[in-house]
Amino acid sequence: MKDKKEEQSGTLQTVSRAVAVLRCFDEGERSLTLAELTARTGLNKVTTFRLAETLFAEGLLNKDARTGIYSISYGLISMARALLDPSGLISRAQPIIQAAREATGETVDINLREGREAVVVSEIHSPQPVRYTLGQGFRADLRVGAAGWAILSQLPEEETENILAASDIRLADGGDLSPELIRSGLEKARAEGFATTEGQRVPDAAGYAAAFRGPNGTVMGSIAIIMPSSRNRKPERKELFAATVRRSADELSNILGSERSVA
Repeated sequence: MKDKKEEQSGTLQTVSRAVAVLRCFDEGERSLTLAELTARTGLNKVTTFRLAETLFAEGLLNKDARTGIYSISYGLISMARALLDPSGLISRAQPIIQAAREATGETVDINLREGREAVVVSEIHSPQPVRYTLGQGFRADLRVGAAGWAILSQLPEEETENILAASDIRLADGGDLSPELIRSGLEKARAEGFATTEGQRVPDAAGYAAAFRGPNGTVMGSIAIIMPSSRNRKPERKELFAATVRRSADELSNILGSERSVA
């Protein structure tokens, strides 16, 4: 029987707890004992055991028969297959972002919009020893950072305003990011065809991004170039970053059959 909290929130506690067990492996952990899972979830040992055994039975976790240690299962891949390369997007985009990385020497990301967030679905790292990377699966509020601003700048005004009004926005240094400042940045991004920010998500990091569209002309996400702020000082480098993200996003939009150009 559901408790009152579940009825009010519309969620199922058992499902939330099962997801909590899976998220114990988020940080790159390959295997965890029952005791480690219990400590990380904050649940009691019996509940954690039942959840882990159910996930094992469903093929979402593996279990070593000898040690009883759990590990993440490839069964999750079959569930996420459509997300790993939606409409062949990532495979089609690889030559484009590879060329962008070679042109700039910096890390290049493909970000897909998911609600109010931008999610990194592919990343090619800078070859330089000091570099800025986010990692596949990294999520960020659309209101913070160039990747999100590029997407927001291409959305209908009413939709953009709803997103801006969601909640308070915090910068990497703990300061506030006002909607007025974002609106100013979005206006500039619309005029120039790309967005750029510095130090918003991570101190001493800068980014440039431009939005790309899917087959029906809808904004799908953005291509971003990210780097340490120290390599974002010379005017010629800034011009290179801006031109590269505009060109890359436009090329991807054309490949995906967009009805109109992004830039």
